[in-house]
Amino acid sequence: MSIAVYSGILILLTVILYFVFAGKSNYAISENDAKRFAKLLISEIKLYEPYKVERGLKNGNLYESLRDEIEVARKKYNRRIANSDFERFFDDLLLEILADGDKNKMGLFSASST
Repeated sequence: MSIAVYSGILILLTVILYFVFAGKSNYAISENDAKRFAKLLISEIKLYEPYKVERGLKNGNLYESLRDEIEVARKKYNRRIANSDFERFFDDLLLEILADGDKNKMGLFSASST
């Protein structure tokens, strides 16, 4: 067989593989991946905005103190985690990580209002 035949076979196999696996390069996000990403984003807020976190905890208005940071993180989360079943993880971990599970420390906060 000549080089042209091998090249033709290689091109044909490449085209077949492309169509077989097209759209499958993005792996499915697992529940654990979604939680880990939410935890990372929220931990970054806590790490980089310690004064706002402290002020929000003291005044019982964490959400208001960190609104911009929270909403930027929420957009990043929603853009990467496109599974609506996992949307609640962001808010659950927001409450757990920033407010130690105490809704009163968050102040007025509603995920549906954003």
